[in-house]
Amino acid sequence: LSFESWGKGYATEAAKAVLKVGFEECSLKEIVSFTALQNARSVKVMKKIGMKRDLSGDFNHPKLPLNHRLSKHLLCRIS
Repeated sequence: LSFESWGKGYATEAAKAVLKVGFEECSLKEIVSFTALQNARSVKVMKKIGMKRDLSGDFNHPKLPLNHRLSKHLLCRIS
C-alpha cells in the first residue's frame, strides 16, 4: 500500500476478505502468512485477523544474506 494509505485499515480489511474466500469458497483448512520480523505493521495485521505465530516456522529468507536486516521472517497460521 502507498504511504498515504497506511493506518486506515485497508490491509486488515483486505486480509479478512482473503481469509473469507480461502475458508468459505476454497475450503482451505489452514492459511499461512509470513513477513520480515521487523515489519511491525504486517505483524499487527496478522494478529488483528486472528493469526497466531508459529515459532517453529520462523525462518531466514533464502535470498537474503543472514546478516541482512530483513533476513529473519516469522510465520503465522490460522485454521
